[in-house]
Amino acid sequence: EIGALTALQTLDLDGCHALHTPPPHVVRAGRAAVQQFLRDLAKGFAASHLVKVVLLGDQRAGKSSLADSLVRGRPATRAHSDRTVGIDVCRWRVGGGSQLVANIYDAAGQRVYRATHGLFMSPGALFLHVVRADQPEEAAVAGLLEWASAVQQEAPGAVMGIVWTHMDVFEAAGQSAEARAWQARVLERVRDELDSQAQDVDAALRQMEGDMAEGWSARHGSSLPEKWERARARRDAALTELDRLAMMGCEVNPDADRTAAIKGLVEALTTLETQHAEMKDLEKKMAASTANGQDNLLAEQLERLRHQRVRRPRIVCQHSVSNRTGQGLKDLRGALKALMGDKRLFPHVGMQVPLNYSMLERLAQEGRLQSKDDEEDEVDEGEDGGEKDEADRAEWEQMVTRHVAEKCTPELRAVCSQPYASLGDLMDAAEQVGMDRDEVLSALRFLHETGSVLHYSESTRRGSAELAQTVFMQPQWIIDGIKYVVREPHADDINEELRKMDSRIRTSECADDLDQYLGVSSSAGFGAGVLTRQLLMRHLWRDFAPS
Repeated sequence: EIGALTALQTLDLDGCHALHTPPPHVVRAGRAAVQQFLRDLAKGFAASHLVKVVLLGDQRAGKSSLADSLVRGRPATRAHSDRTVGIDVCRWRVGGGSQLVANIYDAAGQRVYRATHGLFMSPGALFLHVVRADQPEEAAVAGLLEWASAVQQEAPGAVMGIVWTHMDVFEAAGQSAEARAWQARVLERVRDELDSQAQDVDAALRQMEGDMAEGWSARHGSSLPEKWERARARRDAALTELDRLAMMGCEVNPDADRTAAIKGLVEALTTLETQHAEMKDLEKKMAASTANGQDNLLAEQLERLRHQRVRRPRIVCQHSVSNRTGQGLKDLRGALKALMGDKRLFPHVGMQVPLNYSMLERLAQEGRLQSKDDEEDEVDEGEDGGEKDEADRAEWEQMVTRHVAEKCTPELRAVCSQPYASLGDLMDAAEQVGMDRDEVLSALRFLHETGSVLHYSESTRRGSAELAQTVFMQPQWIIDGIKYVVREPHADDINEELRKMDSRIRTSECADDLDQYLGVSSSAGFGAGVLTRQLLMRHLWRDFAPS
């Protein structure tokens, strides 16, 4: 087995596009990570069907109501005064014959929260842009473009979709045709703008490739090698296909079968990866033959541009719903089930995962359920049925249950049940069940990708050596810690939890500190936004108690 080859120094998996296990994030981490994953598999494995879904959109778009509707399996709406603060995390067992379990990150739309949303975005997630269908066209276009840009910044090339809400308004008024025409206009403008951005990158890429060709010709009196030209021609054909299919979700055709389009999209991406790898290899050889440092710099710049070009925005679906009447919800659930289960778009879904990884995930989830009344994980009572009883879990979840019963120690359960744990404590407890340091780190990489646990190692976009020393076993815990500090100042823009907290603080010695911090005091002036330690530790984080 590859995992047991202790003398192995090089393992080149570039171009192995049919590879399903290990997942892409492990392959990208290199040979040692791949071998570690395979060694961990040898201890026992089960298919994992975890997927991460992030709901994005402007405030009052209906994201939280949509999350509730998906989880409960029936129409659900939130009170106007019940506003999402920061991000709410909930769990959706998809049901209906599917083994999928989705971790839904419902992100607040107010601008003040957007600076922190990037902490909870990852490339393997499905991003759904939730848009009110009863708002002005300009606002819808601007919102979609802004959120698409945010995803591209944090998770370039991630799979995106659009969900139109409040469709019952048009049904009641007999204006369904007008709504579809409005959607078509919005989608056309969004598609044109995102296509234009991709073409700007394309122009820069071709200019740089042209400069490289001119430099080569000036030094050698000949054109670039024919093999490179052939690879570029195949690359160009794949880029054309990518551009044709990347925005398939912007085509207003409710009867369209996306299966063939998704297949074409994935094939185009595969071809691009192969041809760019071939071009890069040839360029390295060319640079080595000339010993020109400028060529090496140009090659690095080319690689960045090619990466950006291939990972252009992709919107693959769009659906219309009403969380109030249930219109379109059944179709949306079915479409999401098919989309999230598509291994071509989400390679980590359905792959074999070491049981020890799934054990840590299960223990973390059990800890979350113990710490709350599980209001988020309301049982799916819709057409798919569903219970929390073990007999109703998916087969892979039952395998995890048996593994936990056989291997878990009280010490490991205690560590994983905490909202957060030091990496050292987790490793000490995991060592008792036969997990070494490398296995724990590999498990955390996987669980971070699926949104089950958060571990900001140095290999993650927002990670650092200091952050890596803490494992957030319950993502909602760190989100709550942020939301008590980064928030809207006015009562109408927060939820009942924060309104009660504000009322309590305003009867304390920190009343002026709170108003000053929120900028609602008449004397705030330059002191607005200044957070006192007394306000933070005695009140905002009173029940949060971080170390």
